Amino acid sequence: MLGEITMSLKMTNSPLSVCRILVGFSPIEIIGDKYIPEIQDRFRKEKMPSYKKSTVPVPAMYGDQAQEITEEERWHFFDNKRTELVTITKNSFDYSVFSYQNFESFKSRFFKLLSIFSEVADFYTSSVVSFFSLRYVNAIEGSDWKSYVSESYRGIELPESITHKAEFVNHGSFLQTPTNLGDLGSGTMIVKLLQNNQGIRIPLDIFSVHPIETQENRKITLLDLDHFVILDSEYVEQSFLETISEVLHETIKEVFLAALSDRAKEEWK
Repeated sequence: MLGEITMSLKMTNSPLSVCRILVGFSPIEIIGDKYIPEIQDRFRKEKMPSYKKSTVPVPAMYGDQAQEITEEERWHFFDNKRTELVTITKNSFDYSVFSYQNFESFKSRFFKLLSIFSEVADFYTSSVVSFFSLRYVNAIEGSDWKSYVSESYRGIELPESITHKAEFVNHGSFLQTPTNLGDLGSGTMIVKLLQNNQGIRIPLDIFSVHPIETQENRKITLLDLDHFVILDSEYVEQSFLETISEVLHETIKEVFLAALSDRAKEEWK
């Protein structure tokens, strides 16, 4: 019975809260003035009519040192039901879904939107891709979270008396390890358990179009899997990025299933 669910990260009853692909590339300094208006119009016709611009402080890096804080412009595009979101900066394309069906449909939608971006901003023909990440976050609700996570992934639990209940707590389970991507070289897998007592289901570093609603004494445990590869590529084709996404997904799937207890596999299948 359990073998039936090993082929997919999507289980019918799984608590998946967000799935995300993030692509980093060489900066397009004129993106706001020249390309965003047309991108917004094209996305509007792709059932993503809602639009928001934000400015966030980010550290400017010189070598490996942050020397100053600068303002980064971000453009957000999303659908009426707020189930999918694209965030664009001058050097990144970020696609997140908050209602996930399966990897194939998720990947297909991502590359359709990325193709539109490329048609407007000459992404494939003029940008150097430096980073590609695939990330899955599951939100496990309740104090019996340990019964859903295999023992080796639970980490060290600190006393609740010393943690600030309004903040995420790294639960002591943090793993960062290189991965073998075959002909693509090596990647990096990060596995985290994050907890809060405020009912927050999405990590704070992921922009959400949903207002952050908190609820006192509602424990949420986030099983956060992020698999990425650093690239030093010249101009790439879509087929190359599709291959990367598939390879990253296969490894995440294997780690995800290893992190689940038998109870989770049975209840979420």
